[in-house]
Parts: sequence; C-alpha cells; structure tokens
Amino acid sequence: MGISELRQLDTQSLKVAGPHNSLESDLVQAGAISQSDAALAQLVGRHCDTSLDRILRAEGLTSEQDLLKIHAKRLTTRTLSASELAETKPAITSLEPQKLLKYGILPFAEGKGRTAVAVSNPEEFRAVAPDLPIEIASANLVIGPRDTILETVAERHREVLTEAAQARVPTIESCRTWGNTFGRRLGMTITFLMGLVGLALAFPTIMLGAFVLAIIYLTKQPLIPI
Repeated sequence: MGISELRQLDTQSLKVAGPHNSLESDLVQAGAISQSDAALAQLVGRHCDTSLDRILRAEGLTSEQDLLKIHAKRLTTRTLSASELAETKPAITSLEPQKLLKYGILPFAEGKGRTAVAVSNPEEFRAVAPDLPIEIASANLVIGPRDTILETVAERHREVLTEAAQARVPTIESCRTWGNTFGRRLGMTITFLMGLVGLALAFPTIMLGAFVLAIIYLTKQPLIPI
C-alpha cells in the first residue's frame, strides 16, 4: 500500500517519528512535503526495503532537486550540477567501476590531491561505507544527481565495463560473436530449410504424417508443468 492509498485512511494521529533533525523533519520545515505525508512515508518505509528518497519520489511528493538541496544542507556541503560533475577530475581508487555503479558513487580529485565523493543519497552511502576502501569511506561528500553520477562513472570506465560485460558469459554461450558468423549461420539455416522442402517433395505422405503426429503430441503436453 502506497502513500496515496494510506491518505484515504484515518491518519490524523500520525506524527513524524524520530529526532527533530531527521530527514523527514527537514523536508517538512523546508516545505517540500507535508507533516502527514512525512508520517505516511515513514509508515511505508517500515514495510519496504528502500530509502525515504525513493518512496517520496515514487509517490511524486517531492523532486530530486529538493532532496539534493536538503541532503547538502544536512551535510553542510555543496551540490554539484550535471555539468560540474562531468568536469571533475577522476580520482585513483581501488574500487572496481562495477561497484561504483552499484553504490551510485563518483570519486573525484579535489585540490591538493584530496579525494571527494559525489553521492545522491548520503544515507545509502553510510550503509555501505564499511565495505568501501578507506580513501572513499573517509572522503568529503558532495551531492549530485544520481543519473549524472552513473553516466559519468560509465563514461570514465567504459572500456573496463565493456570488457567485464563481455567476459561475464563464455564466448561459446554468448551472442557477442554472432556478427562474425552471420554468413555461416545464414547458410546453415537455408540448407536446413531446403532439406525440409526436399523431403516434403520426395516423401509427402511420410512428412505429412510426421507433422500431424508432432502436432498431436504437442497439443497433449501441458504448457506449464504441474
């Protein structure tokens, strides 16, 4: 049940739980959401394995820009636009690009060799911080749009990510080499079809009988095994 459905219930007694400096309270104070919607979002969050940001955005209660501004204010940090994120200098890190995409983080180099990390949701970053290298876990955080963060990571590590994607499935089981054997596959398909046509012309009665038996067999088989 989402927030729109919960609004139809008696929710007058609901209040925003937790400390006054919680994200919900800050959103209410900023006028991004109402007190009742904040309480309903908390209620939904107790039954869904997702963040408050995603709940509010999924319900259309607030925009990504409002959430980014609140996160930046809570962290006393700055918000980077899409163009500013694209202009940052890559930082050297031991974390694989696949995990940068998974966690939605973009490490970049600041002045004097310091490392900063762009995130869209600091709460999600804190949850995975123990699994991150120390240079990332202890870096200064800045706030940025998630889509731009992911696009920038993908662009900067395109070659590594492409090789990793190609290596996920053995070549013999992958479709990535089909373009190299198109002519052979087309020739085999045409040969097979011509063989069927030849058999049908040479032995029409036998081929018709085999076709009818195949149809009867298939129609007796359940579509979904019980």
